[in-house]
Order: sequence, then C-alpha cells, then structure tokens
Amino acid sequence: MKSLVSIAFAAFGILCPLFGDAMADLPAGDTALFRSDASEAGGDRFDSRRTSRRRHRGHGRAVSFDKPNIIIVYTDDQRWDSLDTMPAVSKLADEGVQFTNSFVTTPVCGPSRASTLTGRLASTLGITLNEGASGQFDPSDTIAVKLQEQGYRTALYGKYLNGYRDQFPEVAPGWDDWRVFRDGIGDLFSRGSLYLDPVMSWNGVHRRETGYSTDLIADYALDYIENNTDAPFFLMLSFWGPHVPLFPAARHVGELTGQAPPKPPSFEEADMRDKPAYLQERAGKGDFDPIWDVGFPKYLEILLSVDEAVANIRAKLEELGLADNTIILFTSDNGFMFGEHWVLGKGVPYEESIRVPLIVWNPRLRHRDVDELVLNIDLAPTLAELAGGELDADGRSLLPLIFGKRVSWRHHFEIEWEPGFGLPETYRAFRSEAFKYIEWEDGQREIYFLPLDPFEVWGFNPE
Repeated sequence: MKSLVSIAFAAFGILCPLFGDAMADLPAGDTALFRSDASEAGGDRFDSRRTSRRRHRGHGRAVSFDKPNIIIVYTDDQRWDSLDTMPAVSKLADEGVQFTNSFVTTPVCGPSRASTLTGRLASTLGITLNEGASGQFDPSDTIAVKLQEQGYRTALYGKYLNGYRDQFPEVAPGWDDWRVFRDGIGDLFSRGSLYLDPVMSWNGVHRRETGYSTDLIADYALDYIENNTDAPFFLMLSFWGPHVPLFPAARHVGELTGQAPPKPPSFEEADMRDKPAYLQERAGKGDFDPIWDVGFPKYLEILLSVDEAVANIRAKLEELGLADNTIILFTSDNGFMFGEHWVLGKGVPYEESIRVPLIVWNPRLRHRDVDELVLNIDLAPTLAELAGGELDADGRSLLPLIFGKRVSWRHHFEIEWEPGFGLPETYRAFRSEAFKYIEWEDGQREIYFLPLDPFEVWGFNPE
C-alpha cells in the first residue's frame, strides 16, 4: 500500500493541475505562509471562491419556492460520520440532498459560527479569537438581518457565539425572538449547565430553565412553528450537543454502550514523523482506548435527543401543512476527534476536525448525493437566494447543486487558523478533491493523497 502512495506522490507534479492554480498560490519558504500580508508571501491571497471548469453531473428540474420557511438545525462539534444512530436525520438525507464533501473553513466554534452567519471567511471578518469571536465581527451584518429585510420573522434558540455573553447589545441584531445560553465555560464544566437547567436570555431577560437543553430548544421550536404559520420564518436551532462534557439525556444514558465505531488506522497513530512536533510529543502518552470505547458512544447518545427533535419538528410541519414550503438544513460548526493522530478535540486540519454533515431537505426536492466541495461560508448566500435576495459573501449559493443543475464549482479551498484559536501551533492548509497540503508554523509540511490515504497516516514532506 505504501508503494502505491509513493507512486502517487511521485506523480504529484503531474497531478497538480487538479488543484487548478491553488499550488501556484503557495509561496516558497518555511515562514512565508504565516505572514499577515499575503502579497509579501510571494503570491495573491488564496481565494476559496475560485472555481474550476468541472461540471456538476446531476440533473433535475428546479423546484419553485416562494420565500420558504427556513429551519437550520445546528449541532456543536458533530463530525460528518456520526449519522448512523440518527434515524430521523438519516431519513432527511435519504429523501433530500446530502452533501458528501462538506467542510468548515476554520474548525473551531466561534470563527466557524461567524462564517456560517455571514458567508465570510474568518480572515475576511478579522476574527483572530475563539472565545472573543463575537466581539470581532459586526452582528448587524448577518443572514438573520438580511432575511428580516426580506420580510422574514427570525428566531434563534440555543448557542450563539463564544463570548457573546460579555458583549453588547444583549440581543443581537436580526433576531425577533432570542433565547440564548448565558452560562459560561466555567459553569459548563463545573455542572454541565449548558445541558441541564441552563440560564437563558429570553430577549434580554435572564432566566434559568428547568430541563435538558436539547429538549427545551426543541419545545421552543415546536411552539414557534405553531404560532408562525402566516408569514415566512427563519428558525435557527443551535444545540449544545454533542459538545463536551458528554452529557446525554437521562433517557438515553447507556443506550449505545459498547457501540463505538471501529477504530481507524489513524487512532493512536503508530508513526507520527509526518506530523508537527507538538503532536509527535503526544504520541505514546496516555491511553485513548477508554475515550473511544466509552466516550464515543456517549457522544452518539447525546445526538439521539437531537434526532428526536428533528423528528418532532418534521411531524409538526406536516401536521400544519407547512412542510412543502419549508427547508430544513442540518449541519454543524466543526467536527471532533477521539484519539486520531493522538488528538482529543478539534482545530487541527485533519478530516475528522474539518468535515461536517450537511443535509438540505424539503419533500419536493429530489434525492441526490452531491460530492462537490462545499463550505460553511456557502450557507448564508444560499439562504439569501432562497429568500429572493443577495448577500455579499466569500461563499457561493448552493441552490444550483441542490437543484441538480450543471454548474462550474470550486475544486479546492483553504483551511484557516490563527494563534488565538487555541492550538500550540498555527498552520495554513489547503484541500482539493484528491490532495491535502498542510504547513505548520514549525516548518513541518504534510501532503496527503486522500483517495489512497483517507485517514492521513502516510504524509509526504515535499522537501
């Protein structure tokens, strides 16, 4: 197998056109990639909006929507390969449009959420922090504000942005109904309060709710749908699950014990010489087996209550006759790792961290799996176009792909990272359909040929 990988890398120069001009944008030198001025780094700034001549092969007649209701189901830290124990969400995927190559451009909560709300890269927004991300972008310039301008009623229930509890105004612009977590990180890890009996800001009034937060948010959603049948609405349900600490609903505790998925080759990776120094130092220290065997099932158990919420919301839409003119979009802010490459968490540019589920459902859509590279920055312009408007964004509307139209599309994108996002080292990374290139602050470089090495264990250093 390694000989095949070697052959692939030997042909790397021939295969580089698969990147389009992405590799041409990679400047020479160990430190040039980390300069703040891209022009000083020897080339123009890499642009995720660049497209190739590759045509989408899907076919289908576009469905007409007249300002459809829009529901975003937004989980926290959900990796793309975690849907098998979610039957209601899997049914959305089976009936709707499933994007099999969906990624976030910055794999950590605050910047990723800001990108989702605006359609812009963290670098475009000037965001350099995770916990302080909410103070680094303009909350009056989000898709919620744009949809309000298009005549939508808007509601956000659950998590907004990291650090927003310390920002003003209390209720962000663009939201008619606002029920947002107010507990801080310290509260979370001391008593799991973002799962159980959370303090919520109800349109600026703080109150402690009684119950499991996923169920509370689902109940808010059902009431909202029931009371908003006469005008288009945008409802964003931002669940805390399955973010750590792993705290399933009481009714689901133990339901998936012993059902952790098989460990991949990247789990406690044996040869870490292709990884950055700080990860090499972690190798062989500690035991991730209990985290995988016990923690992964708990992670999936948390998602069972999210799945129930999706099932109940869909049933409510059908009961009220709203389903035909409602879009449900299911996705997450980033993935999560349980010991792959000796990492517990997110932030790194490996697949389990950057790849997320993305499903778009409406009963009138024809089912299709879309394999183009799509990003979280594509969501806001998609919603704007659904509502009949436009949005200045780094991303692109997904509607042509959703409707199966032939369209040129991107074949590469950049993964951004800043020192303030929380890793010991920063990096710059690029991914195409076939390759991934990573350059770390310490000079370590990694190239992966993903068709033969999907678990990223045979990194090639180009030097």
